[in-house]
Amino acid sequence: MNKFPNLCDEDFDSLIKAVSLLSSEYTPEWDFDLSGDDFGSTFSKVFCQMQEDTVDRLNKSVRNIYFTILRLLGVSPLLCNPSKVISFIETLDDSGVHFIKKGTKINAYGKTSDVLFETSEDVFVSDNSINSIFMSDIYNKQIVKIFDDKKNLEPFKIFNFENMENMQKRCIYIFDDSVFDVFNNSIVFKFDSIFSRKDKKRLCDIFYDSKWEFFNGESWVLSSFLEKIDDNSIRVGVAEQVEKFNLLGNESRYFRVSVPEGCDVSLSGISYISDEIFLKPDELFSGEEILDQSSSFFPFKEKFYLYDIFIIKCNEAFNKPGANISISTNMSFVKVSSDFKSYIKNYKMIMSDIDFAETEPMDINIENVTWEYWKENSWVPLKISSKDGGKFFYGSKNSEKRFLEFVCPNDITETTIGPDSGLFIRARISKMGNQYSNYFNYVSPCLSNFEIKYSYSKPRKCEQLVVYSDLEYKKIKFGGNNKEITNFFDFGNNKNKSLYFNLSKPISDGILNLFFNIEESVYENDILLKWEYWGRGSGDIHKWKTLHVIDYTNGLSKSGIVKILSSDNFSKTKLFGQDGFFLRVSQVGDNKVKYYPIIKDIRLNAVEIVQKETVPYEYFFVNDYEKNKVCSLPSENKNIFDIEVWIDEKESVSSSECAKISYEFPDDIEIEKSSDGIIKKIWIKWKKIDNILSADSTSRVYEFNSETSQIKFGDGKYGKLPSEKYGRNIRVKYCTSNGENGNINENSIKGFDSSVPYVSSIYNIERAFGGADVESLDCASERTLAQVSMGSRLISCENFEKGIRFNDRKIFRVKCFSHIDKYEKKNDGYLTVVILPKDYMRGLRNFFEIKNTAINFIKNNAPIRFLNSDRIHVIESLYVKFSFKIISHIDDFHKYQIIYDEIVSSLKKFLDPITGGKYGKGFNIGVLPSENDILNVLKFIDEVYIDEFEVFTKVLTEYGEKEVLPDEIRKSKFTVPVFEKVDLKIKF
Repeated sequence: MNKFPNLCDEDFDSLIKAVSLLSSEYTPEWDFDLSGDDFGSTFSKVFCQMQEDTVDRLNKSVRNIYFTILRLLGVSPLLCNPSKVISFIETLDDSGVHFIKKGTKINAYGKTSDVLFETSEDVFVSDNSINSIFMSDIYNKQIVKIFDDKKNLEPFKIFNFENMENMQKRCIYIFDDSVFDVFNNSIVFKFDSIFSRKDKKRLCDIFYDSKWEFFNGESWVLSSFLEKIDDNSIRVGVAEQVEKFNLLGNESRYFRVSVPEGCDVSLSGISYISDEIFLKPDELFSGEEILDQSSSFFPFKEKFYLYDIFIIKCNEAFNKPGANISISTNMSFVKVSSDFKSYIKNYKMIMSDIDFAETEPMDINIENVTWEYWKENSWVPLKISSKDGGKFFYGSKNSEKRFLEFVCPNDITETTIGPDSGLFIRARISKMGNQYSNYFNYVSPCLSNFEIKYSYSKPRKCEQLVVYSDLEYKKIKFGGNNKEITNFFDFGNNKNKSLYFNLSKPISDGILNLFFNIEESVYENDILLKWEYWGRGSGDIHKWKTLHVIDYTNGLSKSGIVKILSSDNFSKTKLFGQDGFFLRVSQVGDNKVKYYPIIKDIRLNAVEIVQKETVPYEYFFVNDYEKNKVCSLPSENKNIFDIEVWIDEKESVSSSECAKISYEFPDDIEIEKSSDGIIKKIWIKWKKIDNILSADSTSRVYEFNSETSQIKFGDGKYGKLPSEKYGRNIRVKYCTSNGENGNINENSIKGFDSSVPYVSSIYNIERAFGGADVESLDCASERTLAQVSMGSRLISCENFEKGIRFNDRKIFRVKCFSHIDKYEKKNDGYLTVVILPKDYMRGLRNFFEIKNTAINFIKNNAPIRFLNSDRIHVIESLYVKFSFKIISHIDDFHKYQIIYDEIVSSLKKFLDPITGGKYGKGFNIGVLPSENDILNVLKFIDEVYIDEFEVFTKVLTEYGEKEVLPDEIRKSKFTVPVFEKVDLKIKF
């Protein structure tokens, strides 16, 4: 009904027009000119004004009767709906956790004027932050980094690793500073297991298939070859010098073994031994002079003296504590004249020719040398294993092969000789034969083919190694006697797909509100999630513990807030190579999930705010036995809701009744006491009803007229009197809202209405939704009469459509399909209700409220066979996104931008499911416009000529957005069109 009933529709203009027509016939003497001051004209104007007032009063009387009839029929306009939006609060750095109470006011820019919001609940805000987010799959085969302080959060599908960089690498670092000090050599590794021989072979196959690398001083390089020796041994070749590498503070020589994915590496021990090899010394010194090894050389020079030294440097060989070292060389002896003769004769009384003959020179040999090595800050004796090591340089044979053997000392250290630093041993001449002769030859040893060989008598056992997995390094120690199995990659036994949140601070106080912005999907997810945190358990054992949360996202199936309750035993740990306080969200169970949610954003300190202004208590007084007491609320804003009416019944309520109310309805009674404990007032909350005449004499009820903002009480016969004593107080608490003006846009919040300590800002990233003004009487009567006509029962599809639509003003259109399920398949006994909200395409979080309201309405009004039935589906309409490729031409290039904007705006306007279509009334569910309908819209734009026109459509499925052919999607029954984009080219 668009117009109220009237006795007469005449107003001043129509009345004066009628008088002017009649005056020429009945009073021709009047000079009827409204602009003049003729008596007749003046009299007529006064009369018509009085008559207009009379008609208005008569019409009001009829309207009052009409209103009375509507109220008797139960017509009552619905109160306003306040808009809601999720906002986010930012705190100052290092400010800790702070409490913001419910009802804190927030200023925002409304659509037409500024509006006030209030926090809908008490909220804790903190200076906590998310440092990083990781995701891992079952058995830790894959790890991806979702977010950190250097990488922005991009939309991602949880527990889905496609097209994401797998950061999981499983490496074993075996280190030894001496055995691995090799060049152009190979090392044999043996892998032990206490299990069967078959398990040993499996381990050997795993390591043979692994990638072996070593550090050459600049980068990690592949080993030169891999060779399987037997069922549990591998030879690894090294073509370059293995240099030191610092890992976890331990500088040593490492082999890095990259293990294939999915391999279980559990063994009891690793041992290794280097192959026997002949080396050339790094340097040879005679004193401090470097000797040339390319040819024969004198270790003590041609002419030697007592305490002369011969020094050998070989870093690879001498860096093998406990190894057997053998030095071999071809040794010959060369006589070198001393160029010194003694002419002193031993004269006798009688001399012969023999006494005057020339004397043969003596041979001076190196009878003994002392072998030494450098230890810390001095040379100490080297224990030689071979026999007569001290006589290594003694002899006179022309040429022979000589050997020197010893065990490399454990305490040999580096030193510097001349320009070189390294590991050295030396031979020092400690005894010479005929060293005091005056006439002699040096029997100097001459060496060639000088070689050093080292070997181990038994393999060295690996006592400790480093394992890299889950983006972090960990030291692993083997058990004693190789009788314990060590699993290298078992760091928590988490066999579920999980999300990990690294927080900068523990949640040790209050509640942390975590908001998840979930991308729109077709169906709700059926994922069962488990929330955990790393904390301290009993016995001071740190482990993953159950995290208590309140989840408003329905298992991350829709956008919403997850409230995380604090705990005093959060512990800091290191995961994925990062330190922090970790939360873990894991998928529980092996059930197959059709669609994993896509998370677009995650933010902390989220709170829902409501566009309303709570008015403090208004107090009213009632006279003794005053019937039908009326209290008029002083608010100028007629959008009033959440009314609470409290009556002081101290003098009238009995103690037993007071106790009963306190027990059954504790929130409906407040007892006000003085400082000395004496009861001053007993406030009891009364109930709002639509018609006071339906109440009995004892009912604590009242009526509220939203048009006049008046509260009306009973007369003692229909509805209880507010009080039986004069002056007893009535107090009223209520809220006002700006209705549709409160549906603010993104980033429209100004800030808090008053200063809030330690808070720097508050903002919103999405539009507010749900704001509606008080329902008009026309809509209320149409809604009520529609419900009366169907007897307040849901029998036919038309009953369902009208009843659900009129029950919720957030709904624009409803379509009911019988014997069709939510997948658009024929299915006997099923009923699918498709709803198009006024605020459409806002996701499951917003539709969830509409859906619950519809389901509750169905439960209260549908036949009993529908109650608790899984055959009733309430879903949101399927939005078909229309995109276009258009090529057109125009004559006047000056109008390019104007026409471009007009084409785009015309398509947007036409394809709006609420206000679009041919007549501006939107689209019915299941009806999509044809290409000709859309072309006709463009043809009405002046000076535009369409050359090419293509239409593309896509819909959101359970597997994401999918492009479909327009003719194919028109077969769907649940669709409405929406505009997405246009690729427009305009030629001249």
